[in-house]
Amino acid sequence: MVAQRQSSPSGNHWAIAIGITNYPFLPVVRQGEADAMALHHLWKEKDELGEERCLQLSDHSRPCQGRPTYPNRENIEFWLNRVCQNLVQSGDYLWCLLSGYSVCHNEQDYFMAIEGSPDRVPSGCIQMREIYQQLAAARDRAGRGNVLLLLDINHAWEGYAGAKVGNDIRGLAREYDIPTINANQQGQPSQYSPSTHTGVFMAGLMAAMGDPMGTNLFSLERGVADRMAQQCKEDRLGLQQPKVIVKEHNALYHDVMRSPNDPATDGTTPYILFPAQGEALDRGSEEPKIPVASTAPVTAAATATAIAPPPPIMPPPPVATPVTSVSESESDSPGFFKWLPLAIAALILLLLLGVLWRNWGALVGQFQGLSFPGTESAEEGAPASEAGAPAADEAVAVQQAEQAIRQGNYRQAVDAIDQVPGEKSEAAQKVRSQALTAINQDTLGRARMPLQISQASEFSKAIAEARKVRPGDPLYDQAQADIKRWARVMLDLAKGRARQGNFAGAIGAARLVPTDVKELQAERSRLLQQWPEQQQQQQSNQLLLQQAFRLLKPGQASSYNQAIGVARRIRPGQPEYYRAQASIDQWSQNILSMAESRASSGQLGQALQTAALIPEGTTAAAAAKQAIIIWRRRLGG
Repeated sequence: MVAQRQSSPSGNHWAIAIGITNYPFLPVVRQGEADAMALHHLWKEKDELGEERCLQLSDHSRPCQGRPTYPNRENIEFWLNRVCQNLVQSGDYLWCLLSGYSVCHNEQDYFMAIEGSPDRVPSGCIQMREIYQQLAAARDRAGRGNVLLLLDINHAWEGYAGAKVGNDIRGLAREYDIPTINANQQGQPSQYSPSTHTGVFMAGLMAAMGDPMGTNLFSLERGVADRMAQQCKEDRLGLQQPKVIVKEHNALYHDVMRSPNDPATDGTTPYILFPAQGEALDRGSEEPKIPVASTAPVTAAATATAIAPPPPIMPPPPVATPVTSVSESESDSPGFFKWLPLAIAALILLLLLGVLWRNWGALVGQFQGLSFPGTESAEEGAPASEAGAPAADEAVAVQQAEQAIRQGNYRQAVDAIDQVPGEKSEAAQKVRSQALTAINQDTLGRARMPLQISQASEFSKAIAEARKVRPGDPLYDQAQADIKRWARVMLDLAKGRARQGNFAGAIGAARLVPTDVKELQAERSRLLQQWPEQQQQQQSNQLLLQQAFRLLKPGQASSYNQAIGVARRIRPGQPEYYRAQASIDQWSQNILSMAESRASSGQLGQALQTAALIPEGTTAAAAAKQAIIIWRRRLGG
């Protein structure tokens, strides 16, 4: 289906919506993913925006262009670069939303990817400076003031006493001249709206976009602030107001969004909305856009094309322009029908010549690899350069390699250059490096695709894939850095399972951690010695708890006292200790309830005997002492 773009003074409006809810090592951020979904829904509902121009990266977002959008560090960095460096064009607008945790480390602010935690900075986090640098690249392409950063990242969690986030962001926003809206003023918490199931900031933004006061930053901020105040009042929350950061005051009056009256595209070039099956897509006239929730499997060629720089394009051969239209008077002439078969034959010949030219390198390689009767002895005695073998002629090998790169056959391109004997020229080495870079990028892309933060086995598979990048190859250092980072995540996952009492899972995950990562060798060995002992202790303590539960007899206080004695054999620091303590406290309350029941029925003597069975150090011990004093007075009085 082909549609005609309409002329518009403004460009396309792009959005990157990054929202994270379930951090494995931190409490849940309730509005994280919901904020990203809300922004994506806004782009879907508004005709002047367009769903295909909003990229969502959240806990459960679907792949796009065959690549994952799971919000780990690698995927966030890839998509920021892809949108800012490739998709945004002159006159476009770009909004970037970050909703999740942040942390300040060495006086620098970081946004936490889904694998992040305070003790994994910077390996599991993205420096805010890096994000501002990518947005600055988009600003250089789109125009000053056309890029806006939305932040809802001021979330506290219990036990964190680090420096507050914000000072570094304020400096970066002014340094890179990127207008920024923080979800809250300094000292205000970032709050969740139970009525909208998003953050208060996102609820205000959605309402303001539904009835915009204007298209500049000042109007947007005023609209968001008014609706946030109203939302806080409706939800009975403390006041939360946004904060705008700009380099110069005049930036407040620069347009940061498209007008609702503007069409969604600009220019006059036709573009294909939904290409029919088998219909060629003209990349020269196609408008860049993000396909929504594409689930097509990623291929080596597609991944390399998305990351690697495009290969050099050879100019097409000069061909005569065929006649495409005939006047009505000519079609009625007998001479026209006389020459029509010749014209068709000439057109077919031109098409065949074009096909031969495009595949000339591959055809030459095939013919040169064939042996014909009567020529073998002559070729054996001839020098390599005269025999016509592709490995001997570097120029032919380079041509074959370039042809293979254009077709996405990067391994074939490397092999063509490697067949050339002796020292390679600079041109041949450049072509080989280009093909090898694409291969390695494809390898790392496949390694990163399946990563989900909860499965150590997936990181192990990714490491095995990354090891295919050999020493001396392009991106080898990057592959090694990925291996070390993923190994660290695997060990952290193992430690998290151990804290939850899942020692079998912890041991299994730790055994998958590569033994050649020197930074982790000592810790890995220590934990693999420690956890089997704790697993054995856990099993013993579980048997103790089972024994204690079997002693319980409803209505018999002495059985609860005996069960408490058995459970107290589980010492502090041992597995199942907290479960044992919870059971002990519950059983002591059960004994106190029995004593109070007997006292209320006038059986003060039995009540005193029952209350005396409550051990010291339990939650019911203090109440039992007070009851015993009262009951003794009543009994003696």
